[in-house]
Amino acid sequence: MSRPVIAYHLILTCYGFWLPNDERGSGSTEVRAKHLRPFGSANADRADGVRSVANRELDREKAKAAKAALKWPPVKLDGRQALGVANGMSRRLEQDEVECFAFAVMPDHLHCVISRGERSAEQMMTRLKAAATWQLIEEDRHPLAEFAEPGKRPPKVFAKSGRKRFLFTAADVERTVLYVNKNPVKAGLPPQNWGFIATYQG
Repeated sequence: MSRPVIAYHLILTCYGFWLPNDERGSGSTEVRAKHLRPFGSANADRADGVRSVANRELDREKAKAAKAALKWPPVKLDGRQALGVANGMSRRLEQDEVECFAFAVMPDHLHCVISRGERSAEQMMTRLKAAATWQLIEEDRHPLAEFAEPGKRPPKVFAKSGRKRFLFTAADVERTVLYVNKNPVKAGLPPQNWGFIATYQG
């Protein structure tokens, strides 16, 4: 009998952060963006802690060329944009009656640990990204606003899909919460304290 999932660890990356054919692994099985195919083939190496290849040596010239081939500049959230992302996502979590046990917004990606709720991890990733995007648009802080075509929405802030980890035990949740909370500090940023964080009760 399989163990029930009690929480999700969601990792959402901003546009241009971790390309689908990144040599360090991405979980991709194909490169759908034709303009990125010349810079490497897709691979199924896991970069989610199951079989991490994040420390594999990277061909920096190839990576630089791939970044240059992007349609838009890679998204880098500033402090106000990060706050907008957090505000939009926290409202969505409240509306969906989902608890958030840890949340960290980095300049080019974010982590959150949330209770399972009634929706799949994929559905929650979609809903959270949409909520954050609308919040940035409402605040006139969308990082790619200048590239919007007349009458259309700006390019997407977040990369398609995202990474997910299923958490099955209290120990899984507690360990992941600690990991997420340490992320900003490890990157040389101040600790993040969000008012919508719930204490995990085990």
